Amino acid sequence: MQESQHNLKLGTKLDQYKIIRVLGAGGFGITYLAEDLKSNREVVIKEYFPNELAIRNFDSSIIAKTDAEADFKRGLQRFKEEAKTLIQFKHPSIVKILGYFEANSTAYFVMKYEGGIDLDKHMQQHQAPFSQDEIIEIIMPILEGLKEVHKHNYLHRDIKPANILLRENKSPVLIDFGASKIALGEVSKSITTILTAGYAPPEQYSSDVKRQGAFTDLYSLAAVIHKMITGAVPPDAQTRSYALLTEKRDPYQPLSKQNIQGYSQFFLKAIDNALSMEAKKRPQNVQVFQKNILGASIAPVSQPTEVIDMNNTSFSEFEPSGLFSFEGRINRLRYWLNSLIPIAIMMVGIVVLGATARGDEGANPIGGFIMLVVVIIATWISLAIQVKRWHDLDQSGWWVIAGAVPYVNIIVLIILGFIKGTKGPNRFGANPLGGRVSVDKYGTDKEIMVTSDKSINHSSKNLSPENHDYVTLLGVGQGVPSIVLKPNREVIIGRSNKADIKIDNKYVSGKHLSLSLDSNRRVQVRDLSSSNGTYLEGRKLEPNIPYELKSGQRLLIASEDVVYTL
Repeated sequence: MQESQHNLKLGTKLDQYKIIRVLGAGGFGITYLAEDLKSNREVVIKEYFPNELAIRNFDSSIIAKTDAEADFKRGLQRFKEEAKTLIQFKHPSIVKILGYFEANSTAYFVMKYEGGIDLDKHMQQHQAPFSQDEIIEIIMPILEGLKEVHKHNYLHRDIKPANILLRENKSPVLIDFGASKIALGEVSKSITTILTAGYAPPEQYSSDVKRQGAFTDLYSLAAVIHKMITGAVPPDAQTRSYALLTEKRDPYQPLSKQNIQGYSQFFLKAIDNALSMEAKKRPQNVQVFQKNILGASIAPVSQPTEVIDMNNTSFSEFEPSGLFSFEGRINRLRYWLNSLIPIAIMMVGIVVLGATARGDEGANPIGGFIMLVVVIIATWISLAIQVKRWHDLDQSGWWVIAGAVPYVNIIVLIILGFIKGTKGPNRFGANPLGGRVSVDKYGTDKEIMVTSDKSINHSSKNLSPENHDYVTLLGVGQGVPSIVLKPNREVIIGRSNKADIKIDNKYVSGKHLSLSLDSNRRVQVRDLSSSNGTYLEGRKLEPNIPYELKSGQRLLIASEDVVYTL
């Protein structure tokens, strides 16, 4: 891009960075390629410069126009908050924000430079329509990234082929969050300056951002898929709205009614639904749209259930998004650590409560009350962690109730702590615990120390499945059993009685797929020419070709109701 009076001059130094060239400019800012002088690596820097509200001074600083100073400052504050929020996103399909800083009376944030080619240019080179598998290979990782964005109450608001970058290894990454705004309820006066015709849904033409949601980004992504199939962008939302108002017809031609060859009917219908002019008729979140394009959402779902988000990471790295959230998984080592700490707090609390109740020397009633509150909270947290673990093991019903059984004993211990006993040695002797007991002149116990020659060691190595000669696959879904694979044995999964693992699901074939463990302890998956296919991380497997199932990946068998993870 050519240099203009609005851009920083090439070679300009900002903080620890040196401007190399301009990558792009829009209504809210300018994007530069720069060099990090400390690490000698290339980065991308985005500058807050709304050209409708400000001008650049001769010394490179940004000056708000007289009648727009309040709007400029409000936008600048939002830009800073946006940078802070974007830094939280940790996903391979979202461009990584490295940091932000202030200079020239404005703000900048620094992003990782991703080499490759954007989808817009790739489509120009590709020429022929993309196949369904090629589209899914690009779109599914982007959808996984959008989950992370929407989870933080954020929208991208400018999804288009130019903002989807294909790295050199062909993996996609979503870039340019210049259109995103902090909090969905915030009103932006300049919202119309950032949308892209054909990709923006009708609600995006309104300044009332409360009308927007995850379905807004899904409309844009569906428009991207539409172009990948037809080579053309759908009619823009304003044209469609005007035609519906005046001619009572929508100029958009549904893909599912165009007799397009090479695509599943459910796939085309999923795109048509996501491009609906009415937001309520579109999928309301990423999970539903994923199911629709994979043909897994057969029955209508009013309140979709959250699915496990694998994000292409190892199983051991999964953490719940919140204490009571069932998103993500918690591994065994983290479960032990999270459980033992509250239990240790409870044990200390019970000792303090007992001392308070007996009126021991130094016992403070206020401290006892505070400790009672701490014990209750610790018990609550520990129980929540245990329920979370039961959920991760795909158990429900009375199994969750079983998690409360240990706390009955804790309640009894607390009650016993408040009961005053008789003074003097108990009937089991002065030293019943094999430790050191001192007795004052009144016969009350003052100090007890119990020793043990044994210690507990929960290390990740001890808990690792590599210490065994088998591998366990966890089944996700009702009636989906977990599977233990042993070396040199093939396990057939299907609906037939002849299958080793029988799954009673109408979309599963008689002999659907096989699983085996090779000599290097790698899980091999092979689709047995099933009717509805087998999908590994959203990609359909070719029949009778072995694929490796790695730790943390999702193996979907015919429908979203039958999922296995390693």
